[in-house]
Amino acid sequence: MIDNSELLEHWTELFIGYLNGTLNEREAAEFEELTRDPHFEALREQLTTSGYIADRMAEYDEFDAHGAFGRFRSAAGLGKPAGTLRHWAVAATGIAAAVVIAAGIAFLTRPLPTERERTLQLADAIYPAPDKVTLTLADGRKLQLDEQAEQRIEGVGRVSYGTEGVKYEAAPEMAEQAQEAPLYNELSVPEESKCLVTLEDGTRVWLNARSTLRYPVKFAAGERRVELSGEGLFDVTHNPERPFIVEAGKATMTVRGTKFNVRDFDDESMASTTLLQGCVEVGNPGGTVTLAPGMQAQTRGGAEAPTVREVDPTAYTAWTEDKIAFYNADLEEVLADIRRWYRVEMRVNVDPKAYALTGKIPRDFSLAQVIDLLEAITDLELVMPDENTLIVNKKQ
Repeated sequence: MIDNSELLEHWTELFIGYLNGTLNEREAAEFEELTRDPHFEALREQLTTSGYIADRMAEYDEFDAHGAFGRFRSAAGLGKPAGTLRHWAVAATGIAAAVVIAAGIAFLTRPLPTERERTLQLADAIYPAPDKVTLTLADGRKLQLDEQAEQRIEGVGRVSYGTEGVKYEAAPEMAEQAQEAPLYNELSVPEESKCLVTLEDGTRVWLNARSTLRYPVKFAAGERRVELSGEGLFDVTHNPERPFIVEAGKATMTVRGTKFNVRDFDDESMASTTLLQGCVEVGNPGGTVTLAPGMQAQTRGGAEAPTVREVDPTAYTAWTEDKIAFYNADLEEVLADIRRWYRVEMRVNVDPKAYALTGKIPRDFSLAQVIDLLEAITDLELVMPDENTLIVNKKQ
């Protein structure tokens, strides 16, 4: 006959083996059978809850192996008369205490994971979230758009979110009112998302994460003017009589029918306009430049004139295809995209301008895969002390 001491020791070993992932096939089957009992099932859930063992062990002022083992023997009933433990409800409390203490000992004495292992464990669970946007109508009403749907709002119009992205058609009375005074909708895209919107003239605009487009319910007769904060790819419907104007924080773009990408985030020191097709004028108080396809204008605001360089334009539109792409980009730009997509705060302990990076990161990558990639192509070391923070250091 197996006495209490041997039986409890065996059960405790099963729980510890389960926590450490070291059970063989026979032991795993026995463990599954054991934990079908409601008392052990509850214990199993507690022990696999993050921080439970550490919290229980922290109840003691300081860890004392001899004292802990004594508490283990006392809780488990070791040294008491042998017998069969048939009354589970009575035994469960002592068993639970024994397993928690024994598992706590194993928890405290097993090798600690390295800094890199902790980082990859945290980062492996972090992915960009599904697309979700907010449309603020001219009357101040806010609509959450996170699936393909259509809404008709009396006196306002029809809003749809489908294959053409967000599309708004003003009701007749709203369109008539807009001819007398401009009325604006505002589309906001949160972090880790993107969105396509089709304007009333057929112009299509892709908005990147943490971007906002303010656009009129109905364009004025002489021009088509919108306001952008963040990043947008514009495919403008051709109309030589009505220029299309994009006002951003550091520059203004004027076109009549073309395709171009504008990146102008408030928290980035430099803005860029990259031309794919047609012709675009980029201006600020410092001057105006005209771009040809494959050219990029960079502006820093104020009186500093735009500068022009030749680039691979597909690197600046890959985000519309669910990729983070960069072409000879400094680290600031790359990390800004990672921050927006993966919802992490950055602490950068290197000079971003010392790095010129070219590459693409698929949006279905976990943050752990992104970390691996950046560390493979640079001398950087990326560390996550917690699930919300990414620290960028130079490798020692």
